[in-house]
Amino acid sequence: MKASAVLLRWYKSFNVNYLGYDDRQPKIVERPWNKFGSASPAVYRFIEIPIRPDITTIVGANESGKSHLLSALRKVVHGEGIPEADDDVSLFNVTDLCHYATVRNKNAESWPNIGVIFSDVTAQDIANLNKACKGSVEGEDINEITLVLTHDEQREAILYFGRNEDNATNLTKESLSAVRALLPQVEFIKSNIPLVSELPIDNLLAGNAATKKEFVNFDLAQKSAKLISSLVFDKNKPLSEELLEGITELQKILSEPNNSNQSKNGQNLETQLFGDVLGIKPATIELLANIKPKDRGFAEGLIATWNQELDRKLNLKRFWQQDDQFSLSLNFKGGWFYFEIRDKTGSVYTFRERSSGLRFFLSYYIQAKSIESRYHDKDCIILMDEPDSFLSISGQKNLLAVFESLVSATQGNRHLQLIYTTHSPFLINPNYPHRIRLVRKGDAEEGSQHIPESRLRRYEPVRSALGIDCAQTLFMGEANVVLEGPSDQFLIIELIRLFAQLRKSPPLLDLSSIVVMSAESAPGVEKILAASRWGDERIPATVVLFDSDEEGQRQRERITGNAKIQKLIDDNFVVSISDAIDALDGQTIVTTEDLIPAKIFGDAVLKYINRWYPDRYSEKETDIQKRISESDFGAAGNAASTQSIFKEFVFKSDREYDKMGVLHIVVELLEAITTIEQVTPDIDEIERRLYSLLTCLRRKVEESRYESQKASARQAIVRTTEDFFKRFKSAAEAFEIQLHLERIGREIDGIGDDFSELSCALTAMTKEIQELRSTGEPVIENDEWYRWSSLLYAIRKNPLSPEITVEGDRAEPVNLWQPKAEKVPGEEIASAEKETDGKNSQE
Repeated sequence: MKASAVLLRWYKSFNVNYLGYDDRQPKIVERPWNKFGSASPAVYRFIEIPIRPDITTIVGANESGKSHLLSALRKVVHGEGIPEADDDVSLFNVTDLCHYATVRNKNAESWPNIGVIFSDVTAQDIANLNKACKGSVEGEDINEITLVLTHDEQREAILYFGRNEDNATNLTKESLSAVRALLPQVEFIKSNIPLVSELPIDNLLAGNAATKKEFVNFDLAQKSAKLISSLVFDKNKPLSEELLEGITELQKILSEPNNSNQSKNGQNLETQLFGDVLGIKPATIELLANIKPKDRGFAEGLIATWNQELDRKLNLKRFWQQDDQFSLSLNFKGGWFYFEIRDKTGSVYTFRERSSGLRFFLSYYIQAKSIESRYHDKDCIILMDEPDSFLSISGQKNLLAVFESLVSATQGNRHLQLIYTTHSPFLINPNYPHRIRLVRKGDAEEGSQHIPESRLRRYEPVRSALGIDCAQTLFMGEANVVLEGPSDQFLIIELIRLFAQLRKSPPLLDLSSIVVMSAESAPGVEKILAASRWGDERIPATVVLFDSDEEGQRQRERITGNAKIQKLIDDNFVVSISDAIDALDGQTIVTTEDLIPAKIFGDAVLKYINRWYPDRYSEKETDIQKRISESDFGAAGNAASTQSIFKEFVFKSDREYDKMGVLHIVVELLEAITTIEQVTPDIDEIERRLYSLLTCLRRKVEESRYESQKASARQAIVRTTEDFFKRFKSAAEAFEIQLHLERIGREIDGIGDDFSELSCALTAMTKEIQELRSTGEPVIENDEWYRWSSLLYAIRKNPLSPEITVEGDRAEPVNLWQPKAEKVPGEEIASAEKETDGKNSQE
């Protein structure tokens, strides 16, 4: 069972739906829950915010209602909202009523309404829910339920089976509690609690009822001692009421079994790490707490085993990508656990010596892993509110990888859903624009509103909501496949997802490392490529996929320099879709829509027209069906054939049809087939076409990565050599030359055979400079300097094929700079830079 939508009416900043539903027709599709408590259901419609089965990203400006949305969902399932900064939670209450609510009057009688729609409901779920609410709803075709909180004289809530008003059941407090027990649980990842640097072992045991004896929380013990030491007893000056209240409250906490009230200090986070993630039982921790100094070896062996489990379970090297040697370990001394960090330098650090962002990242990660372990076989909705607050850009990207791992089709937990809010563009996965849900604070009584189908309006409303000026390259990654438009992006990504689930194997195009992005249009590709070439930064590996139509060919010529315009990309990294796919059934391949066989695409077009234009469909049903079933449908490509049908039967004009809408129907049809793992010839053909396209793109991406590495290495060699000559103009220590050669060697290490000539020259030069150092010649000057500077200049001039000859173990420059030459290499470089700066200033 998965949440598929959140419903809000008169709740907090959300009033009613002023913007209408995200339907593609003028007529409003009625929902049965609009009718209760409303004299005008057409006016007082619920705001309905769709939720993805995997990840949903809630985006909006400050005060737009993002946190209220999360809190409402949790209140429907649990009765209480998400924790505030002080850990307090609010119950669903009349005080949640929106200030603009029409039902508000002088008496506090009207309550807001909130609800959640759940999909993927099985027949067994329906039976269990009937039993819980003492209902008798029947229907094998019901796969959706909706729970709406009402709190009026008749009921506490209403449970809808499907969308039939006759199948609605009123719930009392008791039956509501029974229904909630059958729903997916809701867990909240706290974003304001960092992982502690050190932890008393008593704190781990103080909150666990399974321990054999009571342990006092160290922090509470310290607080008690401080309070007692501050007391001054004087018969003429009794203790103040405030002090007495503090003593009473502390006494109450200390008298609770094992001092369980500890969440405000974040100790629960460490409990989750030891218990849920590492699976360490309280009895084992209690044994460690009571161990004697003479048994130190046993304790150290136990901690070593825990550290191995910590490394295996967290696998931090995969997710904390700033350092591939990063590791977290435990140390135990004198009754205290210490968290220690090791990085690529081999040094050991405490949290206080590293950024606070690292501690918060670890906090989020541990909470996520704890939830993953506890819900491996039951449904759970994970909520998180603005996790970007304490993380750098790199940390946010690392966290995004953690999110993806939780719901991955091949590695994650299929029982988990994740919903999070963010202000940051770096916590929006550019591969999945359809996950974005945009909320906006409307004018006056409109309150917070959901912007429907924000992906159809591209990223512009998202950019506005984030409050930043996003460049075209904002969503580019280290390796990219650039497509013409958002519909291309949607279809390819959805097909990758569907077949990854069907085959239960990793996709050819790893969306966690390769960004599939939309250029918004074919001409937009040129803008993206131009914007990606910034200064001396490394140009990201990029492959472009164009439609095989006139516009695609025109834009290909522009960006590859064949139209006498600046070359932005090599033609080898531009793919026309017809070159990557051949259809076995003879279907013409023109656009990405042609990944789908004409028959399935025609069925989707038919279903789309019937759903969104029922009047036109009923008028011309026979004619439309006939045209779609004809053998020439798809002859000019699915997109062109569909456009002609809409022009003739729907629009009566050249207006473009809704590409994204039709593709949504295509995905629906395919999901219906792949859900039951029914493999048909058409499914096989789609997979074959997709495999062919992805294989082509993957090869091109890897080639582009290699070329990008080469370009980056060439750029780095030129830059470091210029820097070397700026520092050393007429002489240099042999050790400085050796360091420079080693820097060049690191730049080309592992790239491939293209730098073989340079590698051979570096080997000879390094060996010679080491011999010079061993013979006691620390400084290279005079004639030897001119020879060595000529060697380095030859490398700077052409790193791939330097004009250097190697005979035996000695390298010689082809063109030797003479001692009395007018300019030595370093001076020539400086002169060239001065001339270039002069030209730039004139421009």
